[in-house]
Amino acid sequence: MDGQNDSVLSWDSNKVHNWLSSLGFSEYESQIKEQGISGDILVHLDHSALKDLGVHSVGHRVAIMKAVYFLKIQHNVPVEHRDYTPPSAAYDSAMNDVNGILDLQKIENAFQERGMYFHYQVQRLSSELTKLREELIPIWKMVKEKQPLPEPERNISVNGSNLSVQVPSINVRPAAYSECSSAPPSPHSPRDVNNNRNNRYYDHD
Repeated sequence: MDGQNDSVLSWDSNKVHNWLSSLGFSEYESQIKEQGISGDILVHLDHSALKDLGVHSVGHRVAIMKAVYFLKIQHNVPVEHRDYTPPSAAYDSAMNDVNGILDLQKIENAFQERGMYFHYQVQRLSSELTKLREELIPIWKMVKEKQPLPEPERNISVNGSNLSVQVPSINVRPAAYSECSSAPPSPHSPRDVNNNRNNRYYDHD
């Protein structure tokens, strides 16, 4: 590791950047050099300070602070009470921290992938709800205008294939009563019998 023979407290910003690059965080070179982060500042960086430097990834911040902790142990720099201490500090040397950084990155990537999956599911459900709402608009208009709903289609299976048949509605109305009353009179109605009797009477006279 660059600067391993020198105390971390004497590192300049170039050595700090080289050390971070060896851990896989070379993308923060400009921030380190612009802010003049030297070794004596590096050993006191916390979540808030790293975030101000542009390290927005929580996983990266934790990984850097964890590496700084073991760097201080390696260079015999006292760990103060408010300094970051990893949950498990039982590693034999600071070199073992590389695996820890990789694990943290995998965990962060897993959370990001899960977040992207949930975001995709929310978008998909939103799209389906929008489509369903558009399909229901004509039905709600019919209900609002009190119009009859369309007749359901009946599916008839013929040789394994479905045929859609629209069954029309048939309105049956009883015949009007006036039509019955307009029928011609029967030849044997009482009125005709009386007329025949009168004719016979006048004939005899």
